[in-house]
Amino acid sequence: MNSTSITIRSLILSVVLFFTISSCKKKDDQTPAANYPEENPLTAFLATTGLNQNNVSFTNPTSFEMGFGFKPKVKGVIKGITVKLPYVNSSLKVTIWEKATANAIKTVYVNVPNADQEVSVAIADLELVKNAEYVLSINSNKFYNHRRTDIATIVYPVDAGNISITGSYTSSTNPVTIPSNVRTIEFTGDYSFIFKQTE
Repeated sequence: MNSTSITIRSLILSVVLFFTISSCKKKDDQTPAANYPEENPLTAFLATTGLNQNNVSFTNPTSFEMGFGFKPKVKGVIKGITVKLPYVNSSLKVTIWEKATANAIKTVYVNVPNADQEVSVAIADLELVKNAEYVLSINSNKFYNHRRTDIATIVYPVDAGNISITGSYTSSTNPVTIPSNVRTIEFTGDYSFIFKQTE
């Protein structure tokens, strides 16, 4: 075997070895995609504000839109809706609104088969824009009314994990519009959403 053949073989071996090492290094450098936990901001919000201190069921003569504003502090999706009512409702209307335009971007009808028991329903992932403001609302005449025992005014925004709650609102139903009447000492609920950060 002449020196030229040995040199060519050495060169080929070097090239193969280089690409093998580079390929392994790239695999080692790749970090797996983060698997973020799902979040429901309601419990933390009620605890932080003290609105969990006094909770009574209430019946209004007519149904109306009640909701709360929120901003995601990170990019993510809504994966589900949670609802608890003091009565049975086979078709509770739940709406997600874009606050800036007052447009409904998602409407879901939830079957609440039992009073005083939380229902959770999955929805197709609804992508949220980081720091954009939304409103989640329900339309009902029977609900829980949350207040502090000292009836103190709630100061917004209130952070609950990666969600910032920006206010509590109500409105009339004729026509149904985004709730915008500010409630300063109470929260009419219970309803919330399942949020998952995506990046």
